[in-house]
Amino acid sequence: MAKKFWGVTDQLGNKVPPVEFPVASGTTASISEGMAVVVSSNNMAEVSDGATSFGGIAAGPSDETATAAGTVLVYRAPTLKFHAFATTPGNLSSSTLLTKVTLNVSGSDHTIDENDISSGFVEIEDQIDTTTGECVCVAATTL
Repeated sequence: MAKKFWGVTDQLGNKVPPVEFPVASGTTASISEGMAVVVSSNNMAEVSDGATSFGGIAAGPSDETATAAGTVLVYRAPTLKFHAFATTPGNLSSSTLLTKVTLNVSGSDHTIDENDISSGFVEIEDQIDTTTGECVCVAATTL
């Protein structure tokens, strides 16, 4: 099963209603639920590995096709709080708490890269399970 982000709320823990955004044609259903997305040429697209910002988290799959543009529902708030998995669970420790890290995208897995603090923007707020790498993160969104 692919690792994605879930349990999305605003910074205070309130539910965030998803907002519909356009997705360019050219691929078929390129965004899956739980993927981090970014604005690219006025459309939402999956973030790339090592991203230093993001526009939100997909609330469901996109519906574009190779020939027709589509849409995707995205959780957006100035700051999002969400559950994520660390790239290497064993690296989570008390020293990674409140550390700002980047996103790691590998195939269909979207995780946080607890080892990359060079231009991090996702803060590790809580480490729930250091065996699975589950943690709670906070990040500001950008357009």
